[in-house]
Amino acid sequence: MAVKKLLGIVVLGLLFLNSCSTPYQKSGFSGGYKEYFINENTFKIVAKGNAFTSQEKVQLIVLVRASEICKNKGKDIVEVLTANSRMKTSLYSTPSQGITTYTPGQQSSTVYSGGSVGSVSKPIAEITVRIYKYAELNSSKEKIQKDNAYGVKYFIAEDIIKYIKPTLNWILEKGDGKFVNYEKTFRDRGSGFFKIKKSFRLVFFPF
Repeated sequence: MAVKKLLGIVVLGLLFLNSCSTPYQKSGFSGGYKEYFINENTFKIVAKGNAFTSQEKVQLIVLVRASEICKNKGKDIVEVLTANSRMKTSLYSTPSQGITTYTPGQQSSTVYSGGSVGSVSKPIAEITVRIYKYAELNSSKEKIQKDNAYGVKYFIAEDIIKYIKPTLNWILEKGDGKFVNYEKTFRDRGSGFFKIKKSFRLVFFPF
Protein backbone atom coordinates (compact mmCIF):
# COMPACT_ATOMS: atom_id res chain seq x y z
CA MET A 1 0.00 0.00 0.00
CA ALA A 2 2.81 2.38 0.88
CA VAL A 3 4.57 1.57 -2.41
CA LYS A 4 1.43 2.36 -4.43
CA LYS A 5 1.04 5.64 -2.57
CA LEU A 6 4.66 6.54 -3.25
CA LEU A 7 4.29 5.70 -6.95
CA GLY A 8 1.17 7.85 -7.08
CA ILE A 9 3.07 10.79 -5.62
CA VAL A 10 5.92 10.31 -8.14
CA VAL A 11 3.50 10.17 -11.11
CA LEU A 12 1.66 13.28 -9.92
CA GLY A 13 5.01 15.04 -9.57
CA LEU A 14 6.00 14.12 -13.12
CA LEU A 15 2.64 15.28 -14.45
CA PHE A 16 3.06 18.58 -12.63
CA LEU A 17 6.53 19.14 -14.06
CA ASN A 18 5.35 18.30 -17.56
CA SER A 19 2.40 20.65 -17.24
CA CYS A 20 4.88 23.41 -16.37
CA SER A 21 7.11 22.81 -19.40
CA THR A 22 6.75 24.91 -22.53
CA PRO A 23 3.83 23.63 -24.66
CA TYR A 24 3.76 23.59 -28.45
CA GLN A 25 2.80 27.20 -29.09
CA LYS A 26 3.88 30.46 -30.67
CA SER A 27 6.47 32.35 -28.67
CA GLY A 28 5.05 33.72 -25.43
CA PHE A 29 5.86 34.28 -21.77
CA SER A 30 6.64 30.58 -21.14
CA GLY A 31 8.52 30.09 -24.41
CA GLY A 32 7.53 28.73 -27.82
CA TYR A 33 8.51 28.98 -31.47
CA LYS A 34 9.15 31.76 -33.97
CA GLU A 35 9.72 31.51 -37.70
CA TYR A 36 11.83 33.69 -39.99
CA PHE A 37 11.40 33.38 -43.76
CA ILE A 38 14.45 33.70 -45.99
CA ASN A 39 12.44 33.10 -49.17
CA GLU A 40 9.21 31.32 -50.09
CA ASN A 41 10.58 27.82 -49.46
CA THR A 42 13.48 28.46 -47.08
CA PHE A 43 13.06 29.55 -43.48
CA LYS A 44 14.41 29.30 -39.95
CA ILE A 45 12.51 28.10 -36.86
CA VAL A 46 13.69 29.03 -33.36
CA ALA A 47 12.14 27.52 -30.22
CA LYS A 48 12.83 28.50 -26.62
CA GLY A 49 11.74 26.55 -23.55
CA ASN A 50 11.37 27.45 -19.91
CA ALA A 51 13.35 25.95 -17.04
CA PHE A 52 11.05 22.89 -16.90
CA THR A 53 11.55 22.02 -20.58
CA SER A 54 14.04 19.49 -21.91
CA GLN A 55 16.44 20.25 -24.73
CA GLU A 56 15.04 17.35 -26.76
CA LYS A 57 11.55 18.82 -26.58
CA VAL A 58 12.52 22.16 -28.16
CA GLN A 59 14.42 20.21 -30.84
CA LEU A 60 11.21 18.38 -31.69
CA ILE A 61 9.19 21.61 -31.58
CA VAL A 62 11.26 23.24 -34.34
CA LEU A 63 10.98 20.13 -36.51
CA VAL A 64 7.21 19.90 -36.02
CA ARG A 65 6.70 23.59 -36.80
CA ALA A 66 8.81 23.29 -39.96
CA SER A 67 6.68 20.31 -41.01
CA GLU A 68 3.46 22.24 -40.43
CA ILE A 69 4.63 25.11 -42.63
CA CYS A 70 5.72 22.55 -45.23
CA LYS A 71 2.22 20.99 -45.38
CA ASN A 72 0.48 24.38 -45.30
CA LYS A 73 2.41 25.35 -48.42
CA GLY A 74 1.45 22.13 -50.21
CA LYS A 75 4.92 20.60 -49.90
CA ASP A 76 5.96 17.13 -48.71
CA ILE A 77 9.61 17.08 -47.62
CA VAL A 78 11.57 19.10 -45.09
CA GLU A 79 15.29 19.33 -45.83
CA VAL A 80 17.31 20.43 -42.79
CA LEU A 81 20.14 22.74 -43.81
CA THR A 82 21.44 23.61 -40.32
CA ALA A 83 20.45 22.53 -36.80
CA ASN A 84 21.72 23.95 -33.51
CA SER A 85 20.72 23.81 -29.86
CA ARG A 86 22.07 24.88 -26.49
CA MET A 87 21.15 25.57 -22.89
CA LYS A 88 21.07 29.24 -21.92
CA THR A 89 22.03 29.73 -18.27
CA SER A 90 21.12 32.90 -16.39
CA LEU A 91 22.05 33.98 -12.89
CA TYR A 92 19.57 35.38 -10.41
CA SER A 93 19.81 36.69 -6.86
CA THR A 94 17.42 37.09 -3.97
CA PRO A 95 17.91 40.13 -1.73
CA SER A 96 19.10 39.87 1.85
CA GLN A 97 17.11 41.35 4.71
CA GLY A 98 18.51 43.72 7.29
CA ILE A 99 17.36 44.17 10.89
CA THR A 100 18.47 47.39 12.55
CA THR A 101 18.66 47.61 16.35
CA TYR A 102 18.46 50.96 18.12
CA THR A 103 19.82 51.26 21.65
CA PRO A 104 19.50 54.58 23.52
CA GLY A 105 22.86 56.28 23.90
CA GLN A 106 24.55 53.90 21.45
CA GLN A 107 25.09 53.75 17.74
CA SER A 108 22.50 51.67 15.89
CA SER A 109 23.59 48.33 14.40
CA THR A 110 22.24 46.40 11.40
CA VAL A 111 22.47 42.64 10.90
CA TYR A 112 21.85 41.22 7.43
CA SER A 113 20.59 37.67 6.76
CA GLY A 114 19.36 35.61 3.83
CA GLY A 115 20.00 36.39 0.20
CA SER A 116 21.37 33.96 -2.34
CA VAL A 117 22.62 33.64 -5.90
CA GLY A 118 21.44 30.83 -8.16
CA SER A 119 21.17 29.89 -11.83
CA VAL A 120 18.45 28.69 -14.19
CA SER A 121 18.96 26.94 -17.54
CA LYS A 122 16.56 27.16 -20.48
CA PRO A 123 16.85 25.26 -23.79
CA ILE A 124 17.01 26.87 -27.22
CA ALA A 125 16.91 25.07 -30.59
CA GLU A 126 16.90 26.36 -34.15
CA ILE A 127 16.86 24.84 -37.61
CA THR A 128 17.07 26.30 -41.09
CA VAL A 129 15.13 24.28 -43.66
CA ARG A 130 14.10 24.12 -47.29
CA ILE A 131 10.85 22.46 -48.34
CA TYR A 132 9.96 20.47 -51.49
CA LYS A 133 7.29 18.46 -53.20
CA TYR A 134 8.26 14.87 -53.98
CA ALA A 135 8.26 15.68 -57.69
CA GLU A 136 10.76 18.50 -57.22
CA LEU A 137 13.28 15.93 -56.01
CA ASN A 138 12.15 13.33 -58.55
CA SER A 139 11.32 11.12 -55.59
CA SER A 140 8.50 9.56 -53.57
CA LYS A 141 7.71 8.81 -49.93
CA GLU A 142 9.03 5.28 -50.29
CA LYS A 143 12.27 6.44 -51.89
CA ILE A 144 12.85 9.07 -49.20
CA GLN A 145 12.32 6.51 -46.43
CA LYS A 146 14.99 4.29 -47.98
CA ASP A 147 17.45 7.16 -48.46
CA ASN A 148 20.45 7.23 -46.11
CA ALA A 149 19.69 10.89 -45.44
CA TYR A 150 16.20 10.10 -44.09
CA GLY A 151 16.00 11.18 -40.46
CA VAL A 152 19.22 13.17 -40.83
CA LYS A 153 18.67 15.61 -43.67
CA TYR A 154 15.23 14.75 -45.05
CA PHE A 155 11.97 14.43 -43.11
CA ILE A 156 8.48 13.63 -44.34
CA ALA A 157 6.23 16.40 -43.07
CA GLU A 158 3.01 14.38 -42.74
CA ASP A 159 4.74 11.73 -40.61
CA ILE A 160 6.26 14.29 -38.25
CA ILE A 161 2.85 15.91 -37.77
CA LYS A 162 1.06 12.57 -37.34
CA TYR A 163 3.45 10.84 -34.96
CA ILE A 164 5.51 13.51 -33.22
CA LYS A 165 3.26 16.53 -32.77
CA PRO A 166 0.68 14.73 -30.54
CA THR A 167 3.40 13.89 -28.02
CA LEU A 168 4.67 17.41 -27.41
CA ASN A 169 2.10 18.69 -24.93
CA TRP A 170 1.52 15.66 -22.75
CA ILE A 171 4.31 13.11 -22.92
CA LEU A 172 6.13 12.68 -19.60
CA GLU A 173 9.74 13.78 -19.48
CA LYS A 174 12.70 13.26 -17.21
CA GLY A 175 15.24 15.92 -16.40
CA ASP A 176 17.63 14.53 -19.00
CA GLY A 177 15.00 14.90 -21.69
CA LYS A 178 14.45 11.19 -22.34
CA PHE A 179 10.94 9.89 -22.86
CA VAL A 180 9.52 7.99 -19.89
CA ASN A 181 6.23 6.51 -21.01
CA TYR A 182 5.90 6.74 -24.79
CA GLU A 183 6.13 2.95 -25.25
CA LYS A 184 2.98 2.35 -23.19
CA THR A 185 1.23 5.38 -24.66
CA PHE A 186 1.70 4.33 -28.28
CA ARG A 187 1.11 0.60 -27.79
CA ASP A 188 -2.33 0.85 -29.38
CA ARG A 189 -1.44 3.43 -32.00
CA GLY A 190 0.70 1.35 -34.31
CA SER A 191 4.43 1.41 -34.86
CA GLY A 192 4.66 4.68 -36.77
CA PHE A 193 6.00 6.64 -33.80
CA PHE A 194 8.65 4.01 -33.06
CA LYS A 195 9.81 3.91 -36.66
CA ILE A 196 10.12 7.64 -37.04
CA LYS A 197 11.72 8.12 -33.60
CA LYS A 198 14.20 5.33 -34.30
CA SER A 199 15.11 6.91 -37.63
CA PHE A 200 16.11 10.22 -36.06
CA ARG A 201 19.80 10.83 -36.55
CA LEU A 202 19.54 14.60 -36.93
CA VAL A 203 22.41 16.19 -35.04
CA PHE A 204 21.90 19.51 -33.26
CA PHE A 205 25.22 21.28 -32.86
CA PRO A 206 25.82 23.70 -29.96
CA PHE A 207 25.97 27.39 -30.81
